[in-house]
Amino acid sequence: MAGPIVVLIICLLLPFLNCQDDQKVTLADFGDEQFSQGERHYLIYDINHGEGFNLRRDVYMRIANTVRQLREKGHNYVLVLPPWAICTTGFEDFLQVNGDKIDLVLYLQAYPEGWSEDEGYTLKYDKKPCIDAYHYYAMVEDAVWKGFFFTYEKVYASELECLSIQGQSSTLADAIIKDFPKPMSLFVDRAETILHDRFGDVFYWKARRSMRYAKKLVEIGNRFRLEHFNSTDQTDRTPLADDWEMDKLNHNQATGGNYIQIVEQMNIKEVEVLEQQLDHLQPTHVHRFLAEEMSDAAVSIVDQWVCAHARHFVGTHLSTFSFRIHEDREILGSPLRLRSIACVLMRRSKLRKRREILPVNSQPNGPLFMSSDQKYLLMMLLHTPVHFYTTLIDWSNTY
Repeated sequence: MAGPIVVLIICLLLPFLNCQDDQKVTLADFGDEQFSQGERHYLIYDINHGEGFNLRRDVYMRIANTVRQLREKGHNYVLVLPPWAICTTGFEDFLQVNGDKIDLVLYLQAYPEGWSEDEGYTLKYDKKPCIDAYHYYAMVEDAVWKGFFFTYEKVYASELECLSIQGQSSTLADAIIKDFPKPMSLFVDRAETILHDRFGDVFYWKARRSMRYAKKLVEIGNRFRLEHFNSTDQTDRTPLADDWEMDKLNHNQATGGNYIQIVEQMNIKEVEVLEQQLDHLQPTHVHRFLAEEMSDAAVSIVDQWVCAHARHFVGTHLSTFSFRIHEDREILGSPLRLRSIACVLMRRSKLRKRREILPVNSQPNGPLFMSSDQKYLLMMLLHTPVHFYTTLIDWSNTY
């Protein structure tokens, strides 16, 4: 029976996403009256250890929709979240119920031969010999496979199998139903191998909206907005309900803060030169969020939060950092027209005049974009009070 998408609070890379004390929903509880009456299966997952924040968020969405489809087809699966940093509730809850044993590690891998232009990209999966799984897992005794397992030394798996897969969330769901229905606990490793079913559909957005940034970092970002831009959720019309399912934001509702977010791939020296040039165009103001006591990763999350609330945003083409900000802005209710304009801008080698790319009612707001050509930027700037918020680097190379 069809039902709602998996609704989870993610604890992702402390302290980047929120772990609410009153909503520790990590072992998803759907209610047996809505789904299968069969035995409960647990699906745990992990990705390549070196991957960053935004990919981890994206893979959560893919796996959440895998579990949704398993349940819609009558299979009683529960999604167990990885214990990123201090937010260990999900995996520890699983261990309390099931002990230290995981029935099966299913290691996802690409087909070594890839796919040909003649064949095209087809959805498929096959049990195959492991390509590199043995670099990360070792059988220390019969039916005892040891691996990373989130640094839990006592945890082990009874079996290890490798699945070459070329597909998406539904492809993985089909493979589990057909070839791996028996394990009560299934650990899917390298989950980033699968893709989204339908990018941007209702289930994509439900999973996306279920994620919230860590309250601590949101508060830091909000203080920065208020101090430098006099920007608040009330004045900018960007409030979010505590329960994401209660948000009823409409596009064009948000006005955004009185500042322009710019993401440029520049080194520190280039940024300093740009600031010096902008100083000659007072009263234009340039701001950056700097916090030596915070990690670069935490600073990048504050950057994303501040970016999402800007009145206008111009990012970098093909940057995942920029793309996630556009998603946040859409969730907050930013106008879709300006969002699409920014996407067009990022595909151009040079930015055009404002009258060519912005609605007439946006013209009085001053300079709304940046070009990597500094001379072009200076030529286009107006002598009006405008706040720019810049990041030191394009975080797409890291996150």
